Amino acid sequence: GGGGDDGKGCERAQTHNDRRASASLLSELQMLRRAVDSYQRELQNSNGDVERLQQECNVSKKERQDALNEQESLTAQSYRLRKELDAVTTNRDELATKCAEFEATVARLETELDRA
Repeated sequence: GGGGDDGKGCERAQTHNDRRASASLLSELQMLRRAVDSYQRELQNSNGDVERLQQECNVSKKERQDALNEQESLTAQSYRLRKELDAVTTNRDELATKCAEFEATVARLETELDRA
């Protein structure tokens, strides 16, 4: 019965190979699990980065809007001040004209008094 022994030897070798193959698959599976864990951590970090950047973006949008509002306000203020300046300048010119007229009147009166 040498043939029968050979069959058992083959089976034992096959079982050994199967065990080695499954051990190899297990260690590969563990490596893959570690890789997945690592990728999930990276993904969480990326999600955190995305959230932070979105918040920064919202803040800068708000700052930009605030700046635009301030610019509009300053433009309106500038326009008001320019109108005020024009009014004051016109008023000053009118006063200067009146003053010159008064000075001319005073000079004329002084001349008439000297003659008298």
